[in-house]
This record gives sequence, structure tokens and C-alpha cells, in this order.
Amino acid sequence: MTWQDYESTVKIIYEQLGKTAGVNIECYGHNCKRKGKSSVLHQIDVITSHSDGIHNYFTGIECKYWDQKVNKDIVMKVAEVGEDCQFSKMVVVSKEGFTPDTITFAKYKNVHLVQLKEHNLIISGSTLTKGFLILGITEPQIFDVQVKLSPEVLEENSNSSFLKGDRNLFYIQKPDGQTVKITKLINDFLNTEVVISKGLDFLEQEIVFEEGTVIKRDSSEMLVPVIGIYLKGHPVHYSLLATDYFDNNVWLVMKLLFEEKDYEFTTDGQIKPRRKGPEIIGVVGQRIRIHPTIIKKEFDILTDKSLKTEER
Repeated sequence: MTWQDYESTVKIIYEQLGKTAGVNIECYGHNCKRKGKSSVLHQIDVITSHSDGIHNYFTGIECKYWDQKVNKDIVMKVAEVGEDCQFSKMVVVSKEGFTPDTITFAKYKNVHLVQLKEHNLIISGSTLTKGFLILGITEPQIFDVQVKLSPEVLEENSNSSFLKGDRNLFYIQKPDGQTVKITKLINDFLNTEVVISKGLDFLEQEIVFEEGTVIKRDSSEMLVPVIGIYLKGHPVHYSLLATDYFDNNVWLVMKLLFEEKDYEFTTDGQIKPRRKGPEIIGVVGQRIRIHPTIIKKEFDILTDKSLKTEER
């Protein structure tokens, strides 16, 4: 894709997405120009218009087919052009996205930002080679937790409901009064020992407390002397495949940063909302390891890339 193809594609996309809202393409490309209040003639990549029946509203779109993120100087220039031309809206479309400062400044200047990029692919002739992301995930899980009480206390409390129930309710209190949740001790073990394990074996850790340490529960004033805690956990390994692996004709992906909408464009000309990948569900405070792998597949593509909206 060349920068000329990129501008043409942006024009087609906005034309198709704007059909239901009555958006028209006024012009695009090198000869697309508009004179501002300053009498300066500005070249603008794409200009669209729509009407509410009383007033006409114009939008200017600047396309950046760069191999780097757009910086705030571009947004500053675009905002000034929009003000001079009295556009109701200005948009910057970028292949590689925007720097953090650019995003912040664009919000301040009310310049809309859009990222439109090729979707992990290389086109050569009539063959499309795509890379698919596989996320290998290691999630540590606790298998056993044993609070170690002194023999005399254990005999008295072994059948007590005090030591049963939600682990989030239990604290270890040190002789100096400092407290630490049982769940923090568990997460520290999982995050520093189990998550880095590459095998499937169980790992164990025994923490010995100083004399005078007690265990307490939120809903009880009872303090029980404790001498240590035993933890046993193991890593669980699984993989998540990119959601479009079997939907193999995704050509471009488009993200409207401020509108929080995502679209995908297929090689057979469809425009549709982009599906979100599966969520990785974890425990608050607990780390997981993600190790991505790229695999490649080749597909035949159609030469006609005229885009059309997906039928509902």
C-alpha cells in the first residue's frame, strides 16, 4: 500500500461509514483544497460534509501513512487549518498511532484521532501472508494453605470455625502490631515463586513467624497464637489464539481513539465492528506470565478491494 492508496482507502471508509448519517465526500487527494478566512488555500487529504437540513458541516481529514507515531506538532497544524477553514471537525488518521502527548493535546484541541493500519500482513501479488498472535499464559494457582499453630493451641482450635471461611478475612499480626493479610502472603508466594516456574510441578514454601505472632479475623476480637504458614501452589499453562485466526480475510483494522470504536476491513470488502479478544481473567494482586508467539499463514486474496458495509 502506498500513501496514495492509504488516502483513497480512508476516503472509501468514511464514505461507507457515513452513508447512514448522510455524509458526503467533497473531495480527496492532491487537488482537494479549501480557502480559509486568511485567504490561504489549504490542501486537505479528505473533506466530508453533512447537513442537518439548515446548516452544512464540514470535516477535514489528514492522513499520515508514516512508519512512526504522529507527534503533537501535526495536531497543532491540523487544528489551526480547521479553525482557518471553519471546519466543524478535524481528524488525523495514522498508520502507527500517536505519541501520548499528541493524544492529550488532541483532546484539548478537539481533534479526533484514528489509527488505521494493515493487520499483521504482507501482500505479494495475489497472496496475503498473515501473522497470528498466540498468547501462552502461565497463571499460578494456590493448592493448599495451612496455618501452623502451636500444639496446645491446635488441640483447642482444630475444630473451631474461626479458622474456616474466606481467606480475605484473616490477618497475621506481628508482636509490634503490624498486620498482613493471609492473601498477601499467598500472592507474594505465587508472584515470586510459582509464576516463574516453567514446569508443572508443585512448589512449596513455609514461612516461620517470630514468637508472639497471632492470627485474627475481621469479625472477631479473638487472637490465636500462630507459629507459621505452609503454602503449596502450581503453575497452570494455557494458550489464547488471536480471535481472527479462522476469520482469515481481515485486511485493515481501525481504532477511533476518542470514540472508543473499533472496525475491521476484510479483503472481500466488508466493514464491520471489530471483535474483542477473549478476556484474561486473573486474581487482583496476582501476576500472570504472557509469552507471545507469532505463526504465519498464507491466503489468496481478491484483487478488488472496494469496501462495502456489512449487511445487518
